[in-house]
Amino acid sequence: MHPEPHARARHLIAPRYLAGPSTSATQHVVDTLHRAGWTTTRNRTSTLYTSPDKLRHATFHAKGARRLLGGPLIGWEFAARGEPDKALVWTAAFTPATPPEIVADFAHALANDTSHDTGSTPHFLQRPSQPEAARKPLADAGWIRDVDDADTAWYAPTDQAVVVGTSRPQPDSRNWLAAVREATSLDVLWLAVLTPTTPDSLITALCLAITDPEPVTRTNTPAPNLGPVTITPLH
Repeated sequence: MHPEPHARARHLIAPRYLAGPSTSATQHVVDTLHRAGWTTTRNRTSTLYTSPDKLRHATFHAKGARRLLGGPLIGWEFAARGEPDKALVWTAAFTPATPPEIVADFAHALANDTSHDTGSTPHFLQRPSQPEAARKPLADAGWIRDVDDADTAWYAPTDQAVVVGTSRPQPDSRNWLAAVREATSLDVLWLAVLTPTTPDSLITALCLAITDPEPVTRTNTPAPNLGPVTITPLH
């Protein structure tokens, strides 16, 4: 008889924004949407998830099958519109290497219909009005603020992660950007691009997700060139 193969060793990784992608953890995003009652439509290269009100969409592009115009390949893409078949109000895109726990937290905030609503406007359609308040989780986590013209950038203490957004959001403002790079180079590990009309509550959700100190589980340990990462074996 052959011995049973050992299960792959698992580790807890922190900070989560340096944990890297995980095929198994990607299911967290799918589970989040399914729990909210979103339906699924598949084609050869992508899977579309649609909210019960038909106003919100999430698309998973297998192997990064879609590319932003003049930009990177996209893994997950989210969007909302005011009425079915009308123009999109905002979009958010995450590259394939984004830690799926961060994407799942964003998806939860988008799909959650039990909070955030003000008056007759759903939370996912509210106009952004307090961008600095939306980024408060970064300040609370000790990130460093840098102001440049109309944009405000917040840098992680390690200087490896940054969130940049306009202080005066308008439809023609520059996009929100969250990006993480290696410690030993300028190579970008992953990034998220969100249009300036993305609601404050979703920007807050993204900032909370990136700065969440809770470690995440991985079977592959990060490479040394990623920078200061805490690795705790799970037995």
